[in-house]
Amino acid sequence: MKSVFMAGLGHHHPATRITNRSLVAQLETSEAWIVERTGIDERRRIGRGETASQLGTAATLSALERHGWSASDLQLLVCATSSPDTFLPATASHMARKLGCQPLAFDVNAACAGAAYGIAVGRSMMQTMNLTRSAVCCVDTYTEFTDYRDRRTAVLFGDGAATALLQTDRPTLGAEILDVDLENDHRHIDLVQVPRAGSWQLRGREVVPPALSMLTASAERILARNQLAVADLRGFVGHQANYRILETLAERLGVRPEQHWSNVHRFGNQGAAGALATLSQSVMAPEGGPLRSGELILMTVVGAGFTAGSVLLRWIAK
Repeated sequence: MKSVFMAGLGHHHPATRITNRSLVAQLETSEAWIVERTGIDERRRIGRGETASQLGTAATLSALERHGWSASDLQLLVCATSSPDTFLPATASHMARKLGCQPLAFDVNAACAGAAYGIAVGRSMMQTMNLTRSAVCCVDTYTEFTDYRDRRTAVLFGDGAATALLQTDRPTLGAEILDVDLENDHRHIDLVQVPRAGSWQLRGREVVPPALSMLTASAERILARNQLAVADLRGFVGHQANYRILETLAERLGVRPEQHWSNVHRFGNQGAAGALATLSQSVMAPEGGPLRSGELILMTVVGAGFTAGSVLLRWIAK
C-alpha cells in the first residue's frame, strides 16, 4: 500500500465561553469541585443557529488556507461526528455545499474516537481508489445534548472542530501516517448514550475503567507493532475527555509531562474533535521548539460504543 501523509491541520472553536464560574451560578457545585474532578477551566459553546457543519467548514478552511489548497482540490471529505446537522443528508454534504466543492462526502460516527476512525477510512480510500487529496474533519457540538441542571455532565462538554488534510505525495512539512489501530467492545454500550431527542446518559464511574483499559491497550499495541516505546515519542495526544483521566493514562503509559499534549482544560470534551484539535494546536506551537523530521507523535482516543483507536505519525520537516 502506498503511503498517505497528513499534509495540513486546522481547528476552530465557537466564540462563546462557558466558564466554571458561570456553571457554579446554576449548579449545586463549586469551581474547586469542577477542577478537582475534571481539570477543566472552561469550554466553548455554539451560538443560536450555529451548526456542526459551520464549525467543520471553518476548521477545514483554516487547514486549506494554511496549506495552500483550495476546496476544489478535495476529492474526498470524511466528517467524523456524532452530532450531525441532520440525520440525513450527512454533515459532510452540508460542509461540501458550504465549501463550494464536489468531493465524495459522507460521515463516520465513532463517537469520541472519530479522529482515529476518520483518518483510517480516509487513508484506506486513498490507497484503494487512487485518490490524492482528501480532508478528514472531526466536529462535535455536544453542548446541544447537555442538561445544564446535571452537574455530572454539564461540567464536561464543549464544542469544537478540527480538520486534517491528507495527500499521497510526500510533503515538505507534515507527517507520514505510519500505522492505525482500531478496536470495538460493545459490552459497554449502555454506559454512554444519547437517546433521540434526549440528553447525555453517562454512568461516569463505570465508564472510566473500560475507557482507560482500551486507551492503554491501543497505545501499547500500536507501539509494540512498530517496535517502539513511549520514550521514543515527541508527543502524545489522548482523548480530551477529562484531564484527571488523561493524567492516569499518562502515568500508566509512562508519558512524560513534556510529551503530553492536551487542550481539555480550555475546551472541555469536544468529542471527535478534541484530540485532532489538540494535535493542530500543538503542532502550531510545540513545547520545546519546532518539531524535527523523524519525530514521532501518537494520538489515542476512545468513545461510546465502546470504540477506540490510535494513529501513529512520523513528522516531516525538510
